[in-house]
Amino acid sequence: MATSARLLADLLQLNYVAVYSTHVENMEGPQLINRELRKSFTDEVPDPLQGGTLKLVLDGRPVLLPSITPQLAGSDEFIHAMGFGAFAGLPLLDERRNLLGALLIGSEKTWRGQPLLAETLRVAAARFGFDLELQRAREQGRAKGLQDSLTGLPNRLLFNDRMETTLREAHRTGEMFAVLFVDLDRFKNINDSLGHAVGDKVLHAVAQRLRKAVRGSDTVSRYAGDEFTLILRHITQRDDVKRIAEKIVNLMEVPLSLEGNSELRITASIGVSFYPGDAITTDDLLRYADVAMYNAKSMGRNNFQIYQAVSEDSNQQRIALENNLRKAEQNGELRVFYQPQIDAKTEDIVGMEALVRWEHPDLGMISPGFFIPLAEESGLIVGIGEWVLRTACVDAYNWQQRYGLPLRIGVNLSAVQLRQKNLSEVVAAALRDSGLDPGSLELEVTESINVDTVSDLIENMEALHQIGCQISIDDFGTGHASLDYLRRLPARRIKIDQSFVRNIGVDPDDEAIVKATIEMAHNLNRDVVAEGVEIEPHLRFLREHGCDEVQGYLFCRPLASMAFDRMLAERQRLFGRQVGNETAV
Repeated sequence: MATSARLLADLLQLNYVAVYSTHVENMEGPQLINRELRKSFTDEVPDPLQGGTLKLVLDGRPVLLPSITPQLAGSDEFIHAMGFGAFAGLPLLDERRNLLGALLIGSEKTWRGQPLLAETLRVAAARFGFDLELQRAREQGRAKGLQDSLTGLPNRLLFNDRMETTLREAHRTGEMFAVLFVDLDRFKNINDSLGHAVGDKVLHAVAQRLRKAVRGSDTVSRYAGDEFTLILRHITQRDDVKRIAEKIVNLMEVPLSLEGNSELRITASIGVSFYPGDAITTDDLLRYADVAMYNAKSMGRNNFQIYQAVSEDSNQQRIALENNLRKAEQNGELRVFYQPQIDAKTEDIVGMEALVRWEHPDLGMISPGFFIPLAEESGLIVGIGEWVLRTACVDAYNWQQRYGLPLRIGVNLSAVQLRQKNLSEVVAAALRDSGLDPGSLELEVTESINVDTVSDLIENMEALHQIGCQISIDDFGTGHASLDYLRRLPARRIKIDQSFVRNIGVDPDDEAIVKATIEMAHNLNRDVVAEGVEIEPHLRFLREHGCDEVQGYLFCRPLASMAFDRMLAERQRLFGRQVGNETAV
């Protein structure tokens, strides 16, 4: 609230911003929560309660005085003493319109000729009201104030707070996340025919099933009645979210046992929206997920739908973004981030994956899950891909020389790049110009690319293998040609997709897939890298079953080149310099 008060004072050039909280049980009257002063006063700032205007606001009556006359100032001791030219007092309310406090705002200048200012102040008051409600709920205890009493899930208030946190993080990092709106089908019939006790049992079971379907870092909340909302964080591909939504649909269909050996079959309709592709605000993301959910109901229920924006405005925005993307490289807006790959046994850094990011001057970090498909559709991925390759090779060579580590650098190749007849020449030139040894470059090919439909794929892979580059199969297990890839491509390493890894400890089927994949790869003399390792149980399971390397947020998120360099420098300070197979300290 202190930050919000400062921002409001800066935005509107205010001299005074104060937030008051009031409790019915507090006999001492309203309490000052925060005050922002932008003017020097010779005497102490008087108490607003002396003037009477604050009392009106605390009765629920908003006060807006865009221009204060001497007569008006004389009727309020506080306004007169402060010398305001304009003043506003707005009640702060919770979702049920209960009074929580007051927002007081004063300015030396009048607000004449500013028609939008009143609306701005109302928006600010709504935000301060939300913050006060959240603070009060926390004071009352997390279990009581922020969790749904029936299911134990976060309630709407805590969900909105987590959404704001997720939005800030995603805007800073450029990551994509998804919002799911889950609505039970014909739930009213269950309450009406079987009673509310059965309805409560259904809601409790749904909450458990939703928790089972997602990771610990995701959020599941009971939004209202039979509506549930989810935040799926750290999304790299939209297909990952589709698999989770499909999994939820299937979990819901499992019959629920009732008393008397009877069973109840429940289904759900799910809508999905994505940040930043669909929207960049909480309200819009929820609204679009809600729209998609109703589309799912209109298509017969018991399914999920992705929000589809088809308006002329969205098409124009897409064209404008594509034009900006064409200039991104020459404007220095593209960045290469690096996520370390870790030896599962020693936990030392053995390599890193290069990940492209786009830092737009106005929009901030744009998720690669959004702009990479755009680049592929427009053909821009060829130029962007070559720039990433060259940058990654130069950085990897410099780190090898500086820290004496035999680091491997992984670079993704898209389907469009794999169709280039001169791909091996492009890669050879990048290696030659950077000085990087070909054996230190690993080119990652996603399993979703069809071997038979991408012309020159096998030839290009063989040519890259002849140069001395390593080949890995990315997102292993998510496509339909896993064994065919292993048979036909000269792959040295496979990367288990994070959608399986994150369900370790949650889904026995996914655990079996991970275990079988590691065993199969080792039988074929391939190494295995597990992506999306986020918690210690993931690492323990992978170690027990012989996984070679791991990659994920448990160890490190993707880092900008300077941050990655600092991490390597810190490693050298702690452990010394690696020379061949020995360490010099």
